[in-house]
Amino acid sequence: MSNFESASQADGLTLQGYHWPVESPLAVVSLVHGFGEHCGRYQELATYLNAQRIAVVGVDLRGHGRTNSPRGFAASYEHLHEDLKALLHEASNRYPTAPHFLFGHSMGGGLVLHHRASVGGDDPLAGYLVSAPLIETVRPISGLLRFSVKTLSALFPKMTIPIAVSGKKVSSIAKEQNRYDQDPLNHNRLGLCLAVGMIEAGEKLVRDVPPACSQPLLIWHSKADQINDYAASHRFAATANNCQFVPFDDVQHELHHDTTRERVHELMSNFIRETLHHK
Repeated sequence: MSNFESASQADGLTLQGYHWPVESPLAVVSLVHGFGEHCGRYQELATYLNAQRIAVVGVDLRGHGRTNSPRGFAASYEHLHEDLKALLHEASNRYPTAPHFLFGHSMGGGLVLHHRASVGGDDPLAGYLVSAPLIETVRPISGLLRFSVKTLSALFPKMTIPIAVSGKKVSSIAKEQNRYDQDPLNHNRLGLCLAVGMIEAGEKLVRDVPPACSQPLLIWHSKADQINDYAASHRFAATANNCQFVPFDDVQHELHHDTTRERVHELMSNFIRETLHHK
């Protein structure tokens, strides 16, 4: 694995990137991490994909990981989309002739679904992979809380608040729980502007008719997830075009860091190979 720097298309912010290279790869996966974490936590997944001749490229989004910006802060949800576009540009430049896939987990999964919706039918990507996406949270956001957050975000746009995220909600494996809690690059600060953006983005996914995107989409989610709502993912997948949904039982939010790790690795690899086989 090597590191690089890439400028966001939103405002030129320097994003810290990760590259797990493969010479003449079968495919390339662009990786979008979840809220409060960073791409360095995907070393094991990337190593597995490399062994399958799949290169992986990722960046720490603004407010996260090694990218030098306030923890959990983004002036708008759209700025994260621009960070994602910088990632895709970087991956395309590194592998101009390979087929490209976009993978996102949790908040990153929501970003990936929104990107797919914005591209519609004119899409250069070969396919999408989404893990436990942020469409709706397990604990519903009340109207009063939403109003309060939106009002505060207008008055104090750079304000961040602590949220209750812990290793026990991430994995059922004690070792993985400790790794999450003790990782100095993880954080639990949520910017109010970003909070409003994520809530409204999830509502838009639920409200709007899914786009007639022909590129295949794979979504997987655990029924026991304590962070993002499994039922919302299931409902979305039922109406999305060319979408495969895989449910899991009795594991937590990060299925790639739980007892389902190997199954998730194989699920991703098989989806990529099958997608390429049918093109």
